[in-house]
Amino acid sequence: MMRPPVCAAVLLATLVLSTGCDQGKKADSPGSVGWSARKLGEVGGMSTPESVVVDPARACAYVSNIQLTTPDGYWADDNQAFIARLVDHKAAPLKFKTGSDKARLSAPKGLTVLDGKLYAADITRMVVFDLVGQAEPVVIEPPNAKGLNDPATDGQAVYVSDYPGGQVFRIADAQARRVAALEEINGITFSGGKLLAVTWEKTHDIFEVDPTGKSPPKPFGLASHFKALDGIEALDDGTLIVSDYVGGKVFAVSPDRKTVAVLIEGLTQPADIGLDAKSKVLYVPEMDANKVSIWKLEKK
Repeated sequence: MMRPPVCAAVLLATLVLSTGCDQGKKADSPGSVGWSARKLGEVGGMSTPESVVVDPARACAYVSNIQLTTPDGYWADDNQAFIARLVDHKAAPLKFKTGSDKARLSAPKGLTVLDGKLYAADITRMVVFDLVGQAEPVVIEPPNAKGLNDPATDGQAVYVSDYPGGQVFRIADAQARRVAALEEINGITFSGGKLLAVTWEKTHDIFEVDPTGKSPPKPFGLASHFKALDGIEALDDGTLIVSDYVGGKVFAVSPDRKTVAVLIEGLTQPADIGLDAKSKVLYVPEMDANKVSIWKLEKK
């Protein structure tokens, strides 16, 4: 996904957990989806954080950090990126996974976890880290990938979106194949056995995508609410949570796909959100603010 250029800054590795920040606030909305968001705190010291994924099996979450070396280096293959691990809403450690000569980690976007492995979408490759043993990372290169963005899993395989390529790949047994197409596809997730996706500035809508590619993607018809969508997650009741990177907001969409409500506003480039579905805790990477804000989703 293309990102607007920002000025490079000196990044402090100080980790901050705060519950009294003014930036990022709960928002009222004319529509109601039965959920509200309450801020629990935030973790600072990140370096252009793009995505968060929760790992229930290991009671933690992971954060991809691009760590810009140039102001417009969102896709630069510089091997300077890292993945942080969050435990109890603190970085432990900040640089949990880094790249190597054989498995470069340069501009990671989305993350997902399947069968004890952490999948990171990094430019035109998937870097797969072992979370159980000490195996070396594996690199998978989908054919003709342009810019891999967000992976998700149905429990059997990993699917990953390609934003500039407008396509989706399925990865299984370390092999990748193209299975679907959708212009400007960004974040993806599975909900109720369905593959759902959000798109960027041109269409900025939510789509149901056929993972076999036999049927064309079906838009929800909610584009008027958004500016440029980045991440998408699903609650157990079918409510969808989506982040609007350009709009600086997080929205909830009712299970019937008819009602859209603002959950959080005043955010700084909210990117690919992560959700702990059991505890109803939402992680919002705020890219240019170099932090992850943490929110509790509560039934009204």
